[in-house]
Amino acid sequence: MIDHAYDRASDRDQRAADLADAAGTHALFPQMLDDLIAHLQGVYEDLDGRPGLVSITDIVGVDMELVVVASEDLAGTYPEGTQLPAHCFITKIVDGDWKIAANARRMPVPGWPPSEAIIPGLAVDR
Repeated sequence: MIDHAYDRASDRDQRAADLADAAGTHALFPQMLDDLIAHLQGVYEDLDGRPGLVSITDIVGVDMELVVVASEDLAGTYPEGTQLPAHCFITKIVDGDWKIAANARRMPVPGWPPSEAIIPGLAVDR
């Protein structure tokens, strides 16, 4: 479905700002969410729904921790310095349950334009 209120290329920033609204009430929000889910499924397909925790963690802040996961197929012991395909997540305790707060070593900042906050002391490249 095309939303004709945003026909001009110059209106893209406004459309993005509207879609970034936390309430998710924009008519295109369900399609955007479906597209995002499909994208993330592709990004993490190497985990095959069976992620294994890599023995790397880092405290991010109060009730927050960086965890690294890789495919369960890669389980085992490797020499130091071995590079493995893995994914970083920042997890946070919300109402007593661990939730994914970020899918990188930086925290997303809600809204438009998209941005991320660097976390002091959390190495981005290791």
